[in-house]
Amino acid sequence: MNKKTPLVYYFYGDEDLLIEEAVSAIKQKYLTPGFESMNLQIYEGSSLSAVDVIGVASTMPAFSEMRIVIIAGVESMKAAEQKAMLAYVKDPSPFTALIFFARTYKVNKTAALFKYINSKRWTKLFRELSEAEAQRWAENYAARYDKKLSGAGARRLIDITGTRLRDLRGELDKLISYVGATVAIEEQDVQHSALSIKDDTAFDLADAMAGKRLGAALALLKALSSEEPLMVIGALGWHFRQLLRVKSLTGEGLDPYKLSGRLRVSGAKLNRYLAGCRNFSEVELLGVIRGLGAADTAIKTGQLPGEMALLRLVMNTCRA
Repeated sequence: MNKKTPLVYYFYGDEDLLIEEAVSAIKQKYLTPGFESMNLQIYEGSSLSAVDVIGVASTMPAFSEMRIVIIAGVESMKAAEQKAMLAYVKDPSPFTALIFFARTYKVNKTAALFKYINSKRWTKLFRELSEAEAQRWAENYAARYDKKLSGAGARRLIDITGTRLRDLRGELDKLISYVGATVAIEEQDVQHSALSIKDDTAFDLADAMAGKRLGAALALLKALSSEEPLMVIGALGWHFRQLLRVKSLTGEGLDPYKLSGRLRVSGAKLNRYLAGCRNFSEVELLGVIRGLGAADTAIKTGQLPGEMALLRLVMNTCRA
């Protein structure tokens, strides 16, 4: 192990895909292929026993240079467990990489564990990217698949998906499949591909579902009948994830101006999101998002025709 390479990492922020990629890079660097499961342990911060974690972290790896121990949801760790983990962090096993991560900004920066790790410069914040940063990320992602995404194409794609990388990656995967062997991806490819759902209509449908207006939702669903059901589900997924973000951010007490800036939406659209949030708790919004995922799976596996899966989803959401 290079002495300059940290044995402890603390990743946090709202761009969870970048956190996921950072963790994957560490796994790829240190875990011996074929022996990953023997040398990778994952714990949930809210329920872990520090004694158990330290015991595993102090154990020599099997057939591998390093062992990796991951603590997810570090922001939920109890004070006593944090205190015990701090003692370990000050003298970590040289054969274990310990990764703490939180998919949120809301970590306690005054806690002794965070302050110590931060003092060693082992923390990293993964914030949501700006539009320019997301554009570069999209162009680089396309290049991994030997595609050249034009600047105009990237900007149009971000107009549709927003800057959340998980949403952007999902739509890029569909777009790369759409262009086939063609290397260059232009704005018209984005426009003419399956991503060409009318954004306003999709928003109106999500808005009607958020307001639990079944009649209006069914009428809008009919207006989208010529669109590919999976693309409608993708568009709805984007809007309901936005509702979930708004719900979470309003809990931070942000004023409308800062909230609009954080979400990069107009004041009028923000007002519609705020109105939609009032009809759901965070748990209910997560339930809708899981329902969208289930509908997506049902269509892809042939369990339900696309139209039926969408109809059932809309009716269940409006009647919830």
